[in-house]
Amino acid sequence: MPVSFLTEELVRCNATGNSYERGKVYYNQGAVTSLVLRGDTYEARVQGSEYEPYHVMVVNQPGAVKAACSCPYNYGGLCKHMVAVCLMIIYKPDAVVEAPSLDELLAGLTTEQMVQIVKKLVASDDKLIEQVEMMVEVVKATQSQPGPKAQGKQELPGIEAAFVRKRLKKAFDEAADYWDDYDDYYEEYTNPGLEEVDSFLELFTSMINARQERGVLEAFKALLDVYIDYWADADDEYVDPSMLYSTGIEITSLLAEALLGAELTKQEREQWQKQIKKWEMQLSDSWANSHVFLVMKQVLKEGWEEESLKRILAGEIADAEEAEGAEAVADFWGEEQDFEDEDDEEVEISDNEEVGDIVEVRLHVLARHERWEEYLNLARAMKRYKEYVQQLLKRGRQQEAIDFGLKHLQSQSEMLELAQRVYANGAVNEALRVAEHGLQLPDHTPSYGNVKLSLAEWTMGVARQAGRQDLALASAWYVFLKRCTLTSYLNVKEIAGEGWPKLRSEVLAHVKKEKSEDAIRIFLREDMIDDAIKLVEKPGYAGGENLRNIKAQTVLEAAASKRPEWVIGYCHPLVEDALARVHHSYYADIVRYLGYMKQAYMSANKGGEWGEYIRRLRDKHRSKKKLIELMQKL
Repeated sequence: MPVSFLTEELVRCNATGNSYERGKVYYNQGAVTSLVLRGDTYEARVQGSEYEPYHVMVVNQPGAVKAACSCPYNYGGLCKHMVAVCLMIIYKPDAVVEAPSLDELLAGLTTEQMVQIVKKLVASDDKLIEQVEMMVEVVKATQSQPGPKAQGKQELPGIEAAFVRKRLKKAFDEAADYWDDYDDYYEEYTNPGLEEVDSFLELFTSMINARQERGVLEAFKALLDVYIDYWADADDEYVDPSMLYSTGIEITSLLAEALLGAELTKQEREQWQKQIKKWEMQLSDSWANSHVFLVMKQVLKEGWEEESLKRILAGEIADAEEAEGAEAVADFWGEEQDFEDEDDEEVEISDNEEVGDIVEVRLHVLARHERWEEYLNLARAMKRYKEYVQQLLKRGRQQEAIDFGLKHLQSQSEMLELAQRVYANGAVNEALRVAEHGLQLPDHTPSYGNVKLSLAEWTMGVARQAGRQDLALASAWYVFLKRCTLTSYLNVKEIAGEGWPKLRSEVLAHVKKEKSEDAIRIFLREDMIDDAIKLVEKPGYAGGENLRNIKAQTVLEAAASKRPEWVIGYCHPLVEDALARVHHSYYADIVRYLGYMKQAYMSANKGGEWGEYIRRLRDKHRSKKKLIELMQKL
């Protein structure tokens, strides 16, 4: 079996502290129910909060953790299910079942045998036939023999417009039929027409990435014909206009890339411009008609020939903050801007994501056609610094990327990504230099979610690994202040080492401001039982929620031998009230509290009182057979 490249430190660095700890709990509880290795990919199932287990995939590759999960987690880094699977791979390699990859499974089969397999699969699921139909079209479009050369390029036959039109119209007709029979406002609904659009866009993207832009143009036209017909007639009461608009932007932005990459003749551009006017007229009653085609119209108007664009691509304009360069950029952008000639005045050029992104379209086309210097020139001039730095790294110009990133990148998310890429290339000290700079950025810099926290957690792990105690401690301290958990507390304590006694009072002063379960666990770890007790409020009644209060149970278990009188005083009224009112499903919880009471009575040398109390309790509730049976364990 292949050796896994995963390490616990690598997993820690690629997950938030919370995800790592919860994933560790899942691993310890045995939530990973199956683990299979096919080729270089681990496939696992993890039992989570839903009835159906989550599906996790982890790619076995050096220097990074590449994973995916079917859960809805979307907050950066590995989710708890991915962490659980990674830990399983690391610590229980014998649990991994090695299975043949798909290539190995199909190797040696005849064409007839594979056809029979496909037929049986389709027979077992009637929805598969449509997927097969789509894949057949993909094969025909991408793997046929090339036709005549067009403009010096070998073009494949492309995707048939009639096929796109038929499939999409059928899907949108199904959507219309659904609303005709609609009678359940709360029923979850996914528009089959929009799903089909997504499938075609995925197909078109694969064609465009293969530089077969001309092969998708007619298919794109067919898609937009059907889509615009549906949009123009859609009832706002049943179809969300904003969803139709955002999908429209997605379609036209990708089509703009195809048009730009296809290098159309003047006549072809004019034909597309006329077609756009027809679509706009269909949407004449919608505010979207003047917005959704803006990027396409600009691409058709300018191509690659616009003068200011040529200057940018040639590297004559290196920075849009220069007044002359900024004016050229604004011309290229197609918007009127005011610029100042003073050296200290910063020129700001903003884009509007709601109408598409012409710069992003151009960058995609330049990258696809490997026009790297022009890509870098455009990204830098238009202040797409993240894309600029990423491309420098891909081109092997790492030091240049680092120096530029330290000067121009302004968000923790960008700095974290740069640091991780540099680290993956083996430049640990340079990666830490980038990460440290990111942590020093002002808190008001653009950030999505708590990215600075993720950056600090990543930096802490790498800095510890590299022996940078100062940076590791500073990062751990930031994480602790932002998320006071037992894990973050232990990290600070461990990294502080001999300096912990001086830092301890400051750490605990912060913990005292918290009221969480983690604060209780920290107090108990520091033997501060009275501070932990203060965080447990006495319940007013013995409802199920109070009986299963984890915070209370944690303190009661620790305090039974050290503060027995408090434990008895807390549990006695709760047990008495619970026995009088709660459902028999809570009997196990009641007996758990009786267990705390017994331990407390014994610690207080009151064994006689406990014996008398438990006998009286059994006599009073002898009709509750399930309860009496459970009490026998005391």
